[in-house]
Amino acid sequence: MNPPAGWHPDPANPNLERYWDGQQWTSQTQPRGQLPPAPLAAPVVGKKKPKWPWAVLTVLVLFIIAVNSGEDTSSTSRTSKPSGAATTTSSAPTSERADEVLPGIGMPVRDGKLEFVVHSWDDATSTASITVTNIGDAPQYFATSNQYLIDNQGRKFEGEYDWRSELSSMDLNPGQSVSGDISFVLSGATAARMEFHDSMFSMGTEMSLR
Repeated sequence: MNPPAGWHPDPANPNLERYWDGQQWTSQTQPRGQLPPAPLAAPVVGKKKPKWPWAVLTVLVLFIIAVNSGEDTSSTSRTSKPSGAATTTSSAPTSERADEVLPGIGMPVRDGKLEFVVHSWDDATSTASITVTNIGDAPQYFATSNQYLIDNQGRKFEGEYDWRSELSSMDLNPGQSVSGDISFVLSGATAARMEFHDSMFSMGTEMSLR
């Protein structure tokens, strides 16, 4: 068993004492009978303060500076104009765009599986004479209530149901045609065009009555 750490007779020189650190002899010696000096205190190593708060603060400050610098630059570019640069402003057209040219009387128009031809229009009775043809590959239902007249003010009128007309409502087989009249109650309105549909869900197609 090793002796405890401290001053002990030097095994090599009986006139000296040598310091035993508990594991081995050290190089420290002193004359025998002298009060032992205070043992050397181990250096106190203080805890290093973490550096990351400063690093985070530095990055944050640099970020704020960069953002402010970018805003100043963009603000300057928006408000300043190069010397001699011409200012271009878009001018509104001086006249309205001309109305789209629509097919007229006697010209076929199509919507979905149906083709429509208006043969004549009578202002006195507000009646159109038309032919409807199924150009699809399956039966298609035709209904007068899905056909409209539009006046010169853009108002829309639904066709009147007439059970005596062959156009009242019927299923048309592929290639089958039917002709008849559709009348409208306009109450003094001036007819401008007609809008045809192969069903109540279709986009429709238009033709001009003028």
